[in-house]
Amino acid sequence: MTVKKKQIPIFIMTLMLVLSLCACGGTDGSEPQNITLSAPADNSGGGVDEAIPDNTDASNNGAATDNANASDDDGAPPDIPQPSEEPSEEPSEEPSEEPSISPVMASGDDDETSSVNSVVALAESLIGAEFEWGAAGPDTFDNSGFAYYCFKENGITIPRKTVEMFASGTAVEREDLLPGDLVFFTYNDDRSASYVGIYMGDGQFVAENNEDSPVCIHDMTLDYYTNIYVGARRYLA
Repeated sequence: MTVKKKQIPIFIMTLMLVLSLCACGGTDGSEPQNITLSAPADNSGGGVDEAIPDNTDASNNGAATDNANASDDDGAPPDIPQPSEEPSEEPSEEPSEEPSISPVMASGDDDETSSVNSVVALAESLIGAEFEWGAAGPDTFDNSGFAYYCFKENGITIPRKTVEMFASGTAVEREDLLPGDLVFFTYNDDRSASYVGIYMGDGQFVAENNEDSPVCIHDMTLDYYTNIYVGARRYLA
């Protein structure tokens, strides 16, 4: 077939028009099918953000909440107060600290008053003397040995053992106590006297205690002593 020379330019122009339309998306205006879109870059320059699954975030938050509500020892929530340690029902040998006071001395000039004052003064002068089992002075004492020594040095004979001291002398009501009276306490289940001190007045007494607590003054108005108090005896009458 022979193509006329005048028809060649028209053919070329038609071919170029078709190619141009294909390059612009086709003659029907549809979007190209093989275009690859890239993900937008992170504004901070770190690349594309990666989403965190919602279930992972919730799991971590739940774990943090559980840990915050658990106590360090037994897992109980901290807003429930834990019970404090119950004090031992067995009375301790000696309470912590006791006030230091000057003894109340008896007034008068007769021999009885002089003996009372001397016993109380001697007891006060021995504050700080060390404890020793079975000792009754002059430098170390056990509990009953201290009371025995203070009376003996002033010419007054009393029994050596606490239980015997309590069984002798003249019974005195607590509200009638005078300086020089012996006050008794118990650490025994049968409430028998097992601890003795020399009353100094104003609710105070002085006594030898144990290896860890030498002779000192105590306040017998404290609940501790009120609960273990068993009575008093007077030997200066």
